Amino acid sequence: MANVFFKRGLQANLTREKTPFQDGTFYLTTDTGRLYADVVSGSTSERVLLNRTIEIVDSLSDLTAKSASWTTAQAKLDHKNDIYYVSSISTGAESTHAGNILAIWDGTNWVQINPDTDTTITDATYRAIVSNNTATISQTISNSNPDLGDTTATFSITGNNGITISQTESGTNNTGVTISGSTYEVATSLTGSNEIANITLSSSNTALSASTATFIAGENITFSTTNTGSVDGIVVSAVDTVITSATLSSPADGMVALTINESGQSPTTATLSNLKVMLNDGNYVPLVSNTSGTEGAIYSKNEIDTFMRNLNGMSVKGTIGASGTGTV
Repeated sequence: MANVFFKRGLQANLTREKTPFQDGTFYLTTDTGRLYADVVSGSTSERVLLNRTIEIVDSLSDLTAKSASWTTAQAKLDHKNDIYYVSSISTGAESTHAGNILAIWDGTNWVQINPDTDTTITDATYRAIVSNNTATISQTISNSNPDLGDTTATFSITGNNGITISQTESGTNNTGVTISGSTYEVATSLTGSNEIANITLSSSNTALSASTATFIAGENITFSTTNTGSVDGIVVSAVDTVITSATLSSPADGMVALTINESGQSPTTATLSNLKVMLNDGNYVPLVSNTSGTEGAIYSKNEIDTFMRNLNGMSVKGTIGASGTGTV
C-alpha cells in the first residue's frame, strides 16, 4: 500500500517539471481552490482533478475584476475552466444586466453557460376576437432579446345554453369581450272555463323554446288568477262538498241504483245490475222491481211445497152420490 501525502501550493507549480508525479499524493491549490491526486501505475502517470469549485460574485463588474487580476499569460492559463456565478442584479452602467449568470473562463474570456437572463419584458398585448359565439383570447409577450422572439399563448371561451359572447371594441387590439346570459319570464294563464291553468317559462334567447306546464282542475277544484306586485300567480281553491241526500231505487228488474245529491254539484248515480236473491235452500231468484209501490212476497220452492201439503190436510164433509149435496 502506497503512502499518502498532502501538499498545497499555487496552480502554476503543478507542472510536470516543477512537481513530478508521486503516487498517493494530494495537491490543494491555494489560488484556484482545486484538489488533485497523482495516480502512478507502471509507466502511466496521471494527475486527476478531484473537484470543481464555483466561485460566487455579486455582479458582472466583480467578475471582470477577478479576471483582470490574472495579469500574466500563465495566470490566465492557470485559471482556465474556472466557473463563477453572478448572483445579484448589477447596478449603475450594468443596470440592464440581471443576475443568475453562470460563466466559465476559457483562458481568454468569460463564456456564459446557462440560458441568457439578460432579458426584460418590453410589452404584453392582449387580443380578443369573437366568431360564432366563441371568443379567442391571445396574449403576446415581447422582450428585449431579439434572439428569443415574441411568445404568444391563446385560449377560447364558447357560449352555449343561453350564454352569448360578444365583441367589445377597445382600440386596435379588440381587448373587450362581453359575456351575457338569457333573461327568462314566467307567465300564468287560464283556458277553457278556467278549469285549465297554464304556467309558461320563456327565454329571450330565440333558440330556446318556451316550456308550459298544464294543470287540470277536478270537479271540486277551481282556478283563478292573482297578482302580487309584479308577480302573477294562480289561486287553487277547493269547493266544500256536502251530501244533502241519498236515494236508493230499483229502475229495472235485477238493478239497484244509488243517487247521491251534493251541494253545488250535479247528482251522482251509481248502478248495480243483474242482481239476484239467494233463498234459504241455496237457489237464486231475480230481484223483481216493484214499480207499483205495493209490497210483494217472494217464496221459495220449499215454502210452496209446505203450503200445498197443509192444504191436503183439510177435511171435506158431505154426502157422496149422484145428486148428493153437502157443505164444505
